[in-house]
Amino acid sequence: MNSGSIHNGFPDQDSLIPRFREAGDVTLDLLHRDGRIDDRWLGLHPRECGLVWRLAQEPGQRVSKLQLLADVWRITF
Repeated sequence: MNSGSIHNGFPDQDSLIPRFREAGDVTLDLLHRDGRIDDRWLGLHPRECGLVWRLAQEPGQRVSKLQLLADVWRITF
């Protein structure tokens, strides 16, 4: 096994998902699946965090209900 094959399945640094995302005053933490304001955790349900994460991905852009269902909950019917 050569050393180059170890990294073939991993994305490069530019395509990694960030751990944190800002949404106004809220800092979303993907690892904890929660949000916080300053040092206070909000206690979001993981699905709520996923929804806010997706909406914060493109602030100010409209997202349809069907697109949110597909992106956040992986429901495509």
